[in-house]
Amino acid sequence: MGETAKIIPFTRSTSKFDVRLQEFKRKLGIPETPEGPEPSRADNEELCPTCKCPISEYTYGYTVRRPEGERESFREPCPTCSPAVIERRLKRQMERNLHNCFQMSNIPEDMYDWSFDTVPDEIDQDALEMMQGFATGAAFRNVYLWGDMGHGKTSLAISAMREFMKRGIPCLYINSSWFIEMVRKQQNGHMEARDMYGNVLPDLLELAYNVDVLLLDDMGVGKPTDFVIDKFYNIIEERRNRSKYFTILTSNYNLRGLVQRYTLSGVDFQPFRRVAVRIKESYTLIEVKGAHLRDDDF
Repeated sequence: MGETAKIIPFTRSTSKFDVRLQEFKRKLGIPETPEGPEPSRADNEELCPTCKCPISEYTYGYTVRRPEGERESFREPCPTCSPAVIERRLKRQMERNLHNCFQMSNIPEDMYDWSFDTVPDEIDQDALEMMQGFATGAAFRNVYLWGDMGHGKTSLAISAMREFMKRGIPCLYINSSWFIEMVRKQQNGHMEARDMYGNVLPDLLELAYNVDVLLLDDMGVGKPTDFVIDKFYNIIEERRNRSKYFTILTSNYNLRGLVQRYTLSGVDFQPFRRVAVRIKESYTLIEVKGAHLRDDDF
């Protein structure tokens, strides 16, 4: 047997000292001192089968574990009821960060009103139909939109994201080059990354890992470095096995072109190949063809 464990309900008065005192009393055969009357509970209140605490949306119980051969016991969050509560707390914190720093989405002001109703008639209809399917949340979870500049990739991506927002699902738009610059500032430690209003930004990597719907726009823009490649890999790897998350990547390059864009000089092993392999394995690749939609003929 690797270890023994005693399960106790969590109370705010239960301290590490209380736990060790009760352990000591049991060794000496001294009856445990009751902590007082049982708190009254509603007849229909459900208890956690492990820690025997009332199941709540906001609180959880604790267990006491003592590894075999060790003198000290350890008080830990209940493995049965704590994970869901902790996940809800993290989700609420993420939503507060999105609201306070990004007005819930970070969609640029000039793009905020974009939707499937406003996309130009000339846009690639096959790509439009696939992104409408993606926006239902039932077709596929990850999409890589690529095509020549000005064909409407970002318009389709934001339109899909807005469908999730209508259903109250947290979303985050990130321009890839801005994101890398802000993460670099945060991880350097000597500078605080701030938004356009001067607010100190939360941990951007954690938001990118954990937001329900992430749009990472314009991959392939900016100088290729180990730092850039490492951050892209971490985001894709963190999110690809989470069944409730949705991710949209956009780029002017197909995967082969993106690998060439992020080729590092002077090294044999090209780390971005790992990123491309993950995208190929886990993403639906959609080429946006059709007419050039931007008025940039100058």
